[in-house]
Amino acid sequence: MKKTLFFINFLFVSLLLLSSCAKKEILFVPLKIEWFEYKGDLSKIDQSLVPAPVVEGFDSTENRCFIAMTKILMEDPLIQLRANQNISFDVQYYRYQYKKEVSIHFLGRLSEPEKQGTLETEPMVLPLFPKEDIGAWTARCNPKGQIKDFAFNGQKTKRQRPLKMKTSTIE
Repeated sequence: MKKTLFFINFLFVSLLLLSSCAKKEILFVPLKIEWFEYKGDLSKIDQSLVPAPVVEGFDSTENRCFIAMTKILMEDPLIQLRANQNISFDVQYYRYQYKKEVSIHFLGRLSEPEKQGTLETEPMVLPLFPKEDIGAWTARCNPKGQIKDFAFNGQKTKRQRPLKMKTSTIE
């Protein structure tokens, strides 16, 4: 009787350990991101936008923002649910100056190769209610490299998520 109880307990604990190990969190989400710098007239987007100068060097706002934006996309629960679908995004970005500081605005959508040719000269048009819940999104990156106002179109709330990296890794 004791042997049977021991065996049942051992089997139960073994199955419990195996099942808990099998439920690992996704560590890497394969994404393909095509970046397109909007080089057209910012007044086509918003009359109040002031173009910002390009800052060269690894520590530039642009580089910190690209790293932060990629990280946000890879960590997003909606995108992680589709990790096996090889998601591809077209992302249009532009720099603008606000209170003498450079910020970057991102517009993203599921890739549409037939429309990529105009993304450097024409503003990206995003559907208000895309067919898929990850079909279109917007975000803003502040001068500190933090992504603000990230939201998928059609959702009622925006998510505020700062870049959680040590500054020594990107300097």
